[in-house]
Amino acid sequence: MFRITEKELFTYIFYPDELSEDIFNYISKNISKFSREIEMLAQLKKILDEEVPENVMKKISDKIEQREKIIEVKLSKLEEDYKTFSAAFFLAAQSNEIKSNLKSETYVDEEKRFLIKIISDVKKCRIFFFDNENEKKSRYFLRIYPIMKTIKLNSTRPIITENFPHNSDLSIIISGV
Repeated sequence: MFRITEKELFTYIFYPDELSEDIFNYISKNISKFSREIEMLAQLKKILDEEVPENVMKKISDKIEQREKIIEVKLSKLEEDYKTFSAAFFLAAQSNEIKSNLKSETYVDEEKRFLIKIISDVKKCRIFFFDNENEKKSRYFLRIYPIMKTIKLNSTRPIITENFPHNSDLSIIISGV
């Protein structure tokens, strides 16, 4: 008496020549014991042997291409524009005792769809990402040139890094458009 496994039943239906003669004969003689499993595997084999319609193949192909599409959007740094009144600058009051090491940079694309705000101090840098179209199906990455560093972006919370190279060229990489 044999102990028949699911793998052997699978092989019995899909690759009967690969089974030992003893196991093949045992399953054949005791087919009623395995009727549910064999029926299910036979239906699966029938479905897998059917030709996939052209329209279904096209849909699958389109989905694969869609997942592989990558678009790169170049960002430009926005220069700070101080508001003036009567030719005088309005700047925050400065204390000799407290000096802030905060730096802020803003980058946008040509169409103003994406905005990257970088706020950094001596220890860390926070990168905020905003997408005006809020497409959830795409994945976004920030590419920093010339060092070619890539950071996965998140529109729900800032990305915190150390040592951000200021005044770099930036691009948004959109994957799965």
